[in-house]
Amino acid sequence: MSYSLVSLVERAIAGTGLDSHHAGTLARAGGESHIRDGRVYLWQDDPVERAALVLDGRFLPVKHRMGGADITLPAAGRGEWICLCETMLRIPSLADYIASSDTTILAVPARNLDILQNTPVTSRWITSALARSLASIHSWLLEGGAPERILGWLLSRKKEIAGTVNASITATQAQIALELGLSRETVNRRLADLEKRGLVQTGRSEIRIPDWEALESEATSSL
Repeated sequence: MSYSLVSLVERAIAGTGLDSHHAGTLARAGGESHIRDGRVYLWQDDPVERAALVLDGRFLPVKHRMGGADITLPAAGRGEWICLCETMLRIPSLADYIASSDTTILAVPARNLDILQNTPVTSRWITSALARSLASIHSWLLEGGAPERILGWLLSRKKEIAGTVNASITATQAQIALELGLSRETVNRRLADLEKRGLVQTGRSEIRIPDWEALESEATSSL
């Protein structure tokens, strides 16, 4: 383990109540990974066997499946966890994240999370981190987050049609609304706004993206 990794962990968790000694313990519990800007990071296990702490950079909200339900999550930035709840509960999960910049994470195996929870200080810190994460998601869903959720949904389809010339996303606005838990009117209004700015082209049961980079930039600026 390098000194730079410990420094990244300390910076990511600054102000969250974990001292330098225990930050080093956390750093030793995981492995450092780097995800390049624009790359999709797939988090799939049955059950989930690792969680990740974002040390630097940011992931765009894309798609997350848990127990068969599809939801779009808020962005995960420095100091925030990916799949912490699912890892602690050992439940199946599928999550897609798009790095909106070069991003570094600390991937922590489930068995090491168990060990960290045997120490009172780190156990309380993990519980607090989990509570903050769930509260953030709950608040975000209550407040709507419609633009980000629709942008995330559109971006999640990028890899499904990658390499297909003039490919369109096949879906009705009613289907999008049902999947995202939004009203059809909200989806219609948001897509109309994106179309007015040239970011999407809508047709009967289909959506074309003229410029994926422009759409990703819009998603980044809306966070």
